Amino acid sequence: MRIFCTNSSSPLIQATEQWLNKIHSVKTVKNFFSSENESKTLMQGTDVFIHSLSEDPDMEDQTKLDEAIRQTYALLSTCVEMGVKRFIFLGTLDTFKAYDPDYIIDEMWKPKPTAEINVLTSHMSEFICKEFGREHKIDVRVLRLGEVCWEESSNSDSPLFIVDALQAIQRTVETDLISPDYIRYVPNTWNVFHIQSVVPNMRFKIIKAEDELGFSPQRLDL
Repeated sequence: MRIFCTNSSSPLIQATEQWLNKIHSVKTVKNFFSSENESKTLMQGTDVFIHSLSEDPDMEDQTKLDEAIRQTYALLSTCVEMGVKRFIFLGTLDTFKAYDPDYIIDEMWKPKPTAEINVLTSHMSEFICKEFGREHKIDVRVLRLGEVCWEESSNSDSPLFIVDALQAIQRTVETDLISPDYIRYVPNTWNVFHIQSVVPNMRFKIIKAEDELGFSPQRLDL
């Protein structure tokens, strides 16, 4: 598959590029395209588009929010126009931070984001993804990622060890999802998955990702 990723300065995207390039063709771009024509040229022939947001600490909050909304909408629109098969947005489980930490949360729960800017930009971008997916314009998948960890230890209740993050992204890229029998005639173009590693007292259920994507995270007894 031909895969295009935004936010190439992100360590996660750099690891994703290296991982997926073993069996796919991956291109990345650091920043948003400077023009619509440039985006169309670079995205020509793309099968899967992976989008994540910059967390530049030097950018003002309002600018960061405006750019996240504008970029996500523009990218989805261009993907639809260019016939990209699949759009994957790398979101965050932090959109549930406002809930009591004792709750065990799955994809049926409604996000309850805080006012923290990186959480808010992710939530708003996910909302745009949902609108495109529900209109059946493109196969849209959101991975709400736990706290990405580069070491095999964490005190978090929702850690995501890098090996599991890469596996989840690869499975999302490669797996074709089928609509349930009762809506078989409707394209399955909107899906959200919670992604975290398996640890004691884990906060988020990952059964959907395991069942539908074949996600099989490592299990650590911490």
